[in-house]
Amino acid sequence: MPPIELGQDETALLYLESPRAYREVPGWSRVAKLCLGVARRHQCPAREFSILGLDSIRLLHWHALQHLIPQDQLVEYLERALVDAVSELGVNVNEVALSALATAPYVPGMGPRKVAALIKRSGLIIPSLRSRTDLITLKLMGKWVFMNAAPFLRLRGGVDVLDATRIHPADYELARKMAANARDEEEADPGALHPSDIVRALQDRGETGRLNELNLKDYADMLEARFHQPKRAILEAIKVELQVPYRDHRSAWTPLGPSQAFSLLSRTTDATLHPGVVALIRVTGTRDAPDGGRIVHGVLESGLDVVVRPELQPPPQGGGMERTGIYTPGQMVRGVVTNILKERFLVEASFRPEDVASAINLAARGLHVDPAFDREAEERDTRRRAAARHRAKVRQQQRRRVLNHPLFRQASTNEAESYLADKAPGDCVIRGSSRGTDHIAVTWKVAQGIYEHLDVVEKDKPNEYSMGQRLLVGSFEYADLDDLVVNHVEAMSKLVNELAKHPRCVSTPSLDALHTVLNNRVMAQEGRVAYGFCLNSERAGTFYLSWKYKLGSDPVDWVVKVNPGGYILNKLQYPSVGKLLEGFK
Repeated sequence: MPPIELGQDETALLYLESPRAYREVPGWSRVAKLCLGVARRHQCPAREFSILGLDSIRLLHWHALQHLIPQDQLVEYLERALVDAVSELGVNVNEVALSALATAPYVPGMGPRKVAALIKRSGLIIPSLRSRTDLITLKLMGKWVFMNAAPFLRLRGGVDVLDATRIHPADYELARKMAANARDEEEADPGALHPSDIVRALQDRGETGRLNELNLKDYADMLEARFHQPKRAILEAIKVELQVPYRDHRSAWTPLGPSQAFSLLSRTTDATLHPGVVALIRVTGTRDAPDGGRIVHGVLESGLDVVVRPELQPPPQGGGMERTGIYTPGQMVRGVVTNILKERFLVEASFRPEDVASAINLAARGLHVDPAFDREAEERDTRRRAAARHRAKVRQQQRRRVLNHPLFRQASTNEAESYLADKAPGDCVIRGSSRGTDHIAVTWKVAQGIYEHLDVVEKDKPNEYSMGQRLLVGSFEYADLDDLVVNHVEAMSKLVNELAKHPRCVSTPSLDALHTVLNNRVMAQEGRVAYGFCLNSERAGTFYLSWKYKLGSDPVDWVVKVNPGGYILNKLQYPSVGKLLEGFK
């Protein structure tokens, strides 16, 4: 007697109560119908899924998260999967009349309406077709439908052996040429009954291995040069089809393993039943344990048997009382799963309150989740959301804050720059800061299109919305906003203006423009060092000081920073442009 194997029954359950089952096997028992459905599911899954149709298979369980996908999108991708499967298997064209409601509608280029029209036109003609081209000559389908569907309509026993392959009729000549070359023949035998007899001879004599000796790359290059179409992939596919026509690429069927059988029969998964799950257990009885105490037997809602050993039961109240008699049949007790013996279809559990509480706590913290869950990404998202909430809160505080000063404006960074766009260099805007209520920002115009944003820290604030008694900009301290504007912003603007008007300063704030000027100066005065300045548009409040000493050498670029006390070059401060040049030289 052959062994009995378990098989997936999702389609069989749909078949069980379907009109199709009552029509095909009237009078059969439910178990017999279920067995028939399981057998058909495993004989040809593509056919069974096709017969069920998209409206039914979309109801099947494919993934735990499929409910999150819109139904129309789910149906679209299920249809694509069916089309791919049918394309791999093909449809025996002489059996289209029998398969019209099955796989034929999923042949590329066809569909339910075209298949129905084909059946209506063909009558009894289909079973007597001798070649694929009969579908055209007998006007059973249109030219373009045939061109799309032909490789997937398989015809066995016809006059052309290539009709039983995935090779498209448009490429039959290539297949015949390859077969002739593999047999060291220039052309097919003109006396042959059919042009494809050269292919039949190659297959019948077991010589298809000689196709591997063909130089398909050079042949493809020649065809592409002649017809301006890439043919390499087609030639490789033809070779495979000539060697093994309609090779079945599906994985071989394997019996269900213990874990799969357990999930199938218990209707549970690793996500719904695993150690740590808290569940209600219905007590069915107790028995003596070998080491004393009583073992409790129960059952889960899924029907799985449960055992609870004495050490995993709570001690009885009242000191030295034994546990006997605590649990009675029919009693519902909350327990936590500790182990699952899938081969025995048995679950071990604990009734101890501390174990149940610990499992509930772990579940609340989300520790029983998909192993593929990216916790680092979750933490990054959490931090990002917290930062966004903080910025929103600060912006709200920034909008609420008002300073009693003529230069104050409710403005963001971009709004401040837009406001200063048509103002003179040195003008500034005082505004709230996104860093918090103990900061304010000062935006001043360095030059056209260049703005510096100063972070001002307030110290000794009487309250959240009052101005601080001391204002710090880096290491510089000011008594109030007027002091800051005059002795910081205006002082820096004056120094920037002084250096920008120097003859050695290039008017365009571009390092490339400065390098061009230096190259020209070196060429004009060879042997002398050329140097110059330009504003740094990427770091407001700084200049580039570049120098070059001979042709062919790369310019050397230094950064000069401007602060209210003067110019800083290489960590040394110079109070004027003259002193800066002396220090540079």
